[in-house]
Amino acid sequence: MANRKKIIAGVAAAAATTGLAALAVKKRAAPEPVYHVAADGDAWIVRAAGAKQAVSRHTTKKQAVGAARDIAHATAPSRLVIHKGDGAVQRTHDYEPA
Repeated sequence: MANRKKIIAGVAAAAATTGLAALAVKKRAAPEPVYHVAADGDAWIVRAAGAKQAVSRHTTKKQAVGAARDIAHATAPSRLVIHKGDGAVQRTHDYEPA
């Protein structure tokens, strides 16, 4: 954490001396855990990033997204990544603790 503060302070100082006062430093990293909704043959699965097995398996994408939202909300802070049938990312959503 101390190194991170030094880096942020260094970037802010460099921005001030180079006239880049509007430089914004984003402190927030990707939340953990990350859940993915993806097609798997003729089904849709919910899988935690890095996991080998699916958390749940569903017959429709709508069911999988609903289950994944419940899981991501319950484990906030977390991120949900919803994929299209071809594997491309359709959208992402970050869940924050209540």
